[in-house]
Amino acid sequence: MSIGKVLLLFVCVCAMATAAIASDLVTGIFSRAKTAAGAVRGKASWYGEGYRGKTMANGQPFNPDALTCATWDWPLGAVLRIRCVDSLQSVRVTVTDRGPDKRLGRIIDLSRAAFERIANIKVGVVQVEIQQEL
Repeated sequence: MSIGKVLLLFVCVCAMATAAIASDLVTGIFSRAKTAAGAVRGKASWYGEGYRGKTMANGQPFNPDALTCATWDWPLGAVLRIRCVDSLQSVRVTVTDRGPDKRLGRIIDLSRAAFERIANIKVGVVQVEIQQEL
């Protein structure tokens, strides 16, 4: 491989890494905000049957009927109170997995059962407030 091709490859890899870091910074800044009560506000989506039985980050199989969630912002095993800003309904969930893809601007993925407790699943994405329970 010539020096020119190696240099071009290096420049491309550096550009891709810089773009990924910038994307994480932007979505991190604009996808979540703290409320006056200390809760975190952002977008929540759900995941269901397509993931049934797949191993989650905690090592257990995913069950869409359980009240669980996936997030990068709280430790596995943390118990969270999720409140839908529109419906004012809330649900208590346990963090069992990692996700969602931060590039999509969401801060949490709820199991189907948890999402159904706070909103109609046909909506797909809702604004929520999240507070860790002690």
